[in-house]
Amino acid sequence: MLINSVFLKHSVIEDKHFELDDMRKLNINGINVNYNYANFELFKRVKDHGFKFCVWGVLFKRSMKKLLTMRYKAEYIDAMMSNQPDRLVKFRNELQN
Repeated sequence: MLINSVFLKHSVIEDKHFELDDMRKLNINGINVNYNYANFELFKRVKDHGFKFCVWGVLFKRSMKKLLTMRYKAEYIDAMMSNQPDRLVKFRNELQN
């Protein structure tokens, strides 16, 4: 699976920042963003364009809980990268079951 890690400089993110046509040509499956930029609107837009939504840098309890409860069309965020996977799995089991 190919994921495009997007470096975002602004909290207002437009579709042009993702280069969607190029991503489709390269058969990229998803977009990976820093947790600071992961919000419901962005999650929704990425999913509506048919891509997986991945988040990296998930370290803190509050952001873990926020991201683990984010749902759109009965789907959760597709992947989260953290250096505290034990905490993330614990919260996922509590919040998504």
